Amino acid sequence: MKQFLMQIIRLFLIIFAFLISAPSFSQGCNDAGICTFGDFGTIHIQQKQQIKTEISYIFGLGEQQNLINTIQLDQRFSVFKDRGQIFFRLPFTYIYGNLGQTTGLGDVTAGMEYAVFQKEKLSITTIAGGKIPSNNANKSIEGKGLPMAYQTSLGTYDLILGAGAIIATWRIGLAYQKPFGTNENIFLHEFWPNNDQAQAYFESNRLKRGDDMMLRLDKSFSAGKNNRLDAGLLAVYRLQKDRITRDGETVSLDKSDGITLNASLSYTISLENNGNLRLLLAAPVITRKYRADGLTRTFVFSLTYALGK
Repeated sequence: MKQFLMQIIRLFLIIFAFLISAPSFSQGCNDAGICTFGDFGTIHIQQKQQIKTEISYIFGLGEQQNLINTIQLDQRFSVFKDRGQIFFRLPFTYIYGNLGQTTGLGDVTAGMEYAVFQKEKLSITTIAGGKIPSNNANKSIEGKGLPMAYQTSLGTYDLILGAGAIIATWRIGLAYQKPFGTNENIFLHEFWPNNDQAQAYFESNRLKRGDDMMLRLDKSFSAGKNNRLDAGLLAVYRLQKDRITRDGETVSLDKSDGITLNASLSYTISLENNGNLRLLLAAPVITRKYRADGLTRTFVFSLTYALGK
């Protein structure tokens, strides 16, 4: 079993090394929050944790090789006799790039997940909630509006609805994310004349994002001593083109809709006192061409400590 596990780990490391070096990988990973919203089906009849706390460090390599560092708190509370959970997420982000640096709270995520069907090897859950902006996505440097790649918030209220299922060692999730209104970002190339670095970012003045649909598929492998290896694919489809304001008019951004496909690999180590430590690596395989929302990622790495009782 140990030899088999090592072969799986080596295989995924080879795959990720290849993908990271591929030209398409530099185009980024787009996730406005829908990908990691709640647990999408991981409420299970054997889980008896009334309270679960997670603290994560997340590092991402973003647009124009920006360094994105996030410390994130996730809190979950069991309700309805362990058939549901209420959860919220609070991130704090530091971004460093070739135009400067920004810090601040990220968007607050909150919602509820409920298991409508629950058996030993099959559970089906529904999920509902949303995102609350921590600011208007209008951070600036020396009076010049910064692109969304430097913003700690998307600047809009979002509704998220979904459903998930666990079938033995497989996990499936389906969700829809609806942003409301436009944000107050003011980045246009014309405000940064003679700055080639600024010209390379996507324009995002008064950005109105399209809706997203998400489909994810994960497979779990036992790694001995209650440890677990998870590998998955996650597809996000932007249903409409994003829109911005340019020269006083609202314009649709060509190639801002369509699909993003991400691959992920995580390893969870069980600890004493119902705790665990989780390592995750994720990166895109397919991306949209125009990403005004600033969510471009070459890869994402996270380290999470979870404690439940």
